[in-house]
Amino acid sequence: MEAHRNGARLFKACECLGISVRTMKRWKSGHIQDMRKNAPKLIHSKLSEAEEQEIISVCCAKEFADLTPYEIYVILLDRMIYIASISTMYRVLRKHNLVHFRGNTRRPASGTTGHGNKSGMGMGHNLYENKCCRHLLLPVHDY
Repeated sequence: MEAHRNGARLFKACECLGISVRTMKRWKSGHIQDMRKNAPKLIHSKLSEAEEQEIISVCCAKEFADLTPYEIYVILLDRMIYIASISTMYRVLRKHNLVHFRGNTRRPASGTTGHGNKSGMGMGHNLYENKCCRHLLLPVHDY
């Protein structure tokens, strides 16, 4: 570009750089986008951290802890409240690993078994916890 400004022909300047004249014109226009696979992209519709936290706090509330995002969505719409679409709720919960273990459920702590577990519960009883709630799971025998 500097060579062109100093009087050299654009074709010759581009030839020295090993690029085409068309590439130079695209660079000058400013309408070029980085199309590489791992290039950072500006996503205009991306949720902010505050919006994600709102979705998490609503989905982990005691009232909704045992419900699926679809059921939460329907209840909120009945109350004329819209925080996000169902797929966005699933996406946010999945990102924070809260889809399966949200509200009243949590994976058992290491070393905990159904027999004489750390919670002090009797045989076959498990106490699962999450940052939202606690839940006692009792075994069901299907005869």
